[in-house]
Amino acid sequence: MTNRGKFAILIIIAVLVAVLFFTLGRGGNPASAPAAPGTSLGNDMTPTNTQELSAPNATGSDASSALQTKAAPATPIQLITPVSNDQWKFGQSNPISWNHEAGVTGEIDLLNAQTHALVGIVLSEIGPHQTSYSWDTRQIYLARYNPLKKDVTPGTYMIRIKFDGNNLPTLTSPAFTISQ
Repeated sequence: MTNRGKFAILIIIAVLVAVLFFTLGRGGNPASAPAAPGTSLGNDMTPTNTQELSAPNATGSDASSALQTKAAPATPIQLITPVSNDQWKFGQSNPISWNHEAGVTGEIDLLNAQTHALVGIVLSEIGPHQTSYSWDTRQIYLARYNPLKKDVTPGTYMIRIKFDGNNLPTLTSPAFTISQ
C-alpha cells in the first residue's frame, strides 16, 4: 500500500473517531442535546418556554454535583410560591416551593425586586429530591457557603433558585413584599 493510501485511511479513521466522540458526548441522540437557555424539552422533545431566561449555574462543576446528576425532568420545573404581590411577615414561616424535584442540588437566593441584585442566600444547599423550603424571613446568609448571616429588612424582593446541574434553568419568582 502506498503512503497516499495509508494517509487516506488515517484521515477516514480520524473522521470516524471524531464523529463517534461527538455523538457519544451528546448522549448518542441529537434530541438529548441541552436546550437553549430559557427553554426546555417537553414530553415530545420540542422546546417549551420556562419561567426564567438565564443560563444554568456555572458552579455545578464540583465533584458532589457531578455524582448527583440524573436525567433532567421531562416537564420544566416551575416555581409555585411565592406568587406575585405576596405579603410575607418578618419572622413568620413562608413557603418557597417548586413543582417537582430537580435531581441535583442547588441554592435559594433573595434578590432585590427593583435591581435584581443578590441580597443574600436563603438556603445554601437544596437537596436533589427537595421541592419546598419553609423560610421565616428573618435572616439570610452573606454567601452560599459562608456561615455568617444578616437580618432581612422590610422591602420588595424576589426568590431565585439556581440548580447545580442537569442544564436546568434558573427559577425566579415574581415580586413579593416582606414587612414587619
